[in-house]
Amino acid sequence: PGSHIRISPYRRINPLYWLLPSHPYTIASLAEDNSIDLIIKETSTAEPGSQIESLRSNPKSFHLDQEKTYTLINSYPPSVPEECYSQGTNIAIICGGSGISFALPLFRHFFNKENVKYLKMIWLIKNYSEYELVLDYLKTNGLTFEKKPSNNKRISVFISGEYTAETRLDEITTNIDDENSEYEMGSFNNEDEDLSISNFNSENADSNDKTPETSHSPTKENGSLIEVKSKHSFTLSNELKSFNNESAQVNQNETWLFSCGPPSLLQLSKKYCNDERINFVCETYGL
Repeated sequence: PGSHIRISPYRRINPLYWLLPSHPYTIASLAEDNSIDLIIKETSTAEPGSQIESLRSNPKSFHLDQEKTYTLINSYPPSVPEECYSQGTNIAIICGGSGISFALPLFRHFFNKENVKYLKMIWLIKNYSEYELVLDYLKTNGLTFEKKPSNNKRISVFISGEYTAETRLDEITTNIDDENSEYEMGSFNNEDEDLSISNFNSENADSNDKTPETSHSPTKENGSLIEVKSKHSFTLSNELKSFNNESAQVNQNETWLFSCGPPSLLQLSKKYCNDERINFVCETYGL
């Protein structure tokens, strides 16, 4: 989990393959899967003079087009220490937006381990459409929500954008099947400003915000695995109470916190781990 792959739009015999940089992507699948999964965030339709159109016209920028051949360049090992895979039994994963591509394979890995005593993934996102896409990913990879996991394994999702419990993916204006440019969710830019920690607590909440105030589950089929909460209720210490309690019951080398997201989230996670003396692993995405 957490490995990377690089993609180039040129074949190795093309001089541009060696002159222009390839683009890194986090592999969202596991080694035992039959295919390599990438989680890619698609941009909306480019308008004349827009920033997206400028990116497309720039030969140094990278985007994926459908029905085009690309070169996959090896697989690069993760930044995750090997001992956490074998020794970790008390696990917390915190990610924001595009960091889900790093978090999901980790969650799947530890979810399937019988000796894991506690596992929680916290995901901060802007749009409900991202949440539904991840539901599809989990179902595709065997987490059908029919197993009814115990309370010690779950996912908490905080959505900062406006949505209702009845919102469906087909109501989202962006169509994931069109031929727009595609960028990995692992490239943080000013579109991710809403994922700043300051936007995920009651003290900084906009009074006109329409995000539901109470915890609820917008789908009937996810059992007890996933809960969607109001962004106003997010505080890291509250969300990790059980994780912290469990850490006092196990050896230090069994407790690990993983984080991937905007700088504010990484800083908060690192401070928490330093204060609580918890093993910390982070993945930094950037352009």
